[in-house]
Amino acid sequence: MRIFASGWSENFDGPGRRLVFYCKGCVLDCVYCGNPESISPRPEILYHEERVRAVPPESICSKFPDGCRGCRSFACVKVHHHGAFEIAGETLGIAQLLRRVRQARPFLDGVTFGGGEPTMQADEVSEAVRLLREEEKIPVAMESNAATLAFREFPGKLDLLICDLKAGTREGYRAITRRDVGELVFENLRDAALRQEAFLIRIPLIPGYNTDDGERRAMIGFLRSLNAARKGGPLRVEVLKFHHMGDSKYRALGRRNPLELVEPPAEEFVEAFRNDLRKEQICVL
Repeated sequence: MRIFASGWSENFDGPGRRLVFYCKGCVLDCVYCGNPESISPRPEILYHEERVRAVPPESICSKFPDGCRGCRSFACVKVHHHGAFEIAGETLGIAQLLRRVRQARPFLDGVTFGGGEPTMQADEVSEAVRLLREEEKIPVAMESNAATLAFREFPGKLDLLICDLKAGTREGYRAITRRDVGELVFENLRDAALRQEAFLIRIPLIPGYNTDDGERRAMIGFLRSLNAARKGGPLRVEVLKFHHMGDSKYRALGRRNPLELVEPPAEEFVEAFRNDLRKEQICVL
């Protein structure tokens, strides 16, 4: 399994204190992505210039920094452990993953697979989910963009499934994700709403992309239909604001954040959208 990070989460990526494995590689290329190092399935070097202190990076690699960003051996980073460098990407076998979970077991309430997109590695993630739930008796959640065919393997096999709804129309999805995946996502979410009991949809509000009246109405209409089809209780939805927490990662990768000048939506606007969803008898977190 390819991951770019792992760490702890408290009541966000599922209930309680959770160990999260962030899978590397994504089928989408969202303009607002807060983890740009998650998109490519290949390992990458991040250079955090603000972390450079006493040891000049030139003493590690004469080609720094441009050569490092294109490096595929990462030997200098692994040897020197310079604080300005970060390798995003490692291969984690299922046996290794289980060992990490067992070591952390006294402190955790569950495990979550995020990304990137976990369903791009469906075979390994599915086996890890099975072993964690059946043999280790540990609750497992997964966060997905629902934009792959392999997604259909997971609803009903998880303790919690968290999915994005990024837009209400095919055109909106194309603008945000730079991929033509809207219809597939809508079909996958309809299927998940029927088969997955613990199911949460997250809507990231991105000014200029899904905050106009047409997109908002389309999202509300789609969620209304999902809520009507649900058999496991009211649909649960969480509305999130676009943020700039990933800006430093774009700089560390030598890239420009496409939305670096975009302001987050006003809290009043976000709350108004939440209220519109509540009017549809949707459980808004």
